[in-house]
Amino acid sequence: MLNGKAHQESQAPTDVQAIMIRVGVDKLNYSTHAAYQMTQFVIEATDKDFHPTVNVIIHRGTNAYYLYVGKKYEELKAEFQSIIETLKK
Repeated sequence: MLNGKAHQESQAPTDVQAIMIRVGVDKLNYSTHAAYQMTQFVIEATDKDFHPTVNVIIHRGTNAYYLYVGKKYEELKAEFQSIIETLKK
């Protein structure tokens, strides 16, 4: 979802990465190094050949952002449920 918002607001990729690192540290209690590594992995996963599964999740998250902005809450709920079911497999 963060990528969708960043794209809509024309945020620089480095700003998005900085926010992702802050979320990792402040909300997920990752070390700064682990949060940085996580963001690098996500950046690399935007190439579907690197990690096809994570790539799909990233793109579905972006789609979820636009559903949220469009107040399409039932579709958003279904999208999240589908992602969770996919991850359980």
